[in-house]
Amino acid sequence: MYAQYVYTRFMASNKSDRWHFRVAADSDQLVRQAAQVTQSNLSDFVLQAAMVEAERVLADRSRFKLERSAWDEFRALLDRPAQTNSRLAELFKKPSVFE
Repeated sequence: MYAQYVYTRFMASNKSDRWHFRVAADSDQLVRQAAQVTQSNLSDFVLQAAMVEAERVLADRSRFKLERSAWDEFRALLDRPAQTNSRLAELFKKPSVFE
């Protein structure tokens, strides 16, 4: 659902950027056939497929699934009181290299 919203939002915007790339003849035929079957033009079909894949790739790097026991352990670690780290405290006492 979210990928469709993103796709729709970008498709409705002013199209000023272009992509130029070469593909093998068999890949071209396959993608054109799929676009035709879905009653999409080639550009819309390729863009939609690229957007869906981009969403999947980015989601894989920002969201993760855990078993219930692992999720409970993760939450317990997040919820525990902060621990003092003497080495980190010493580091923060030193002047920054950017100052």
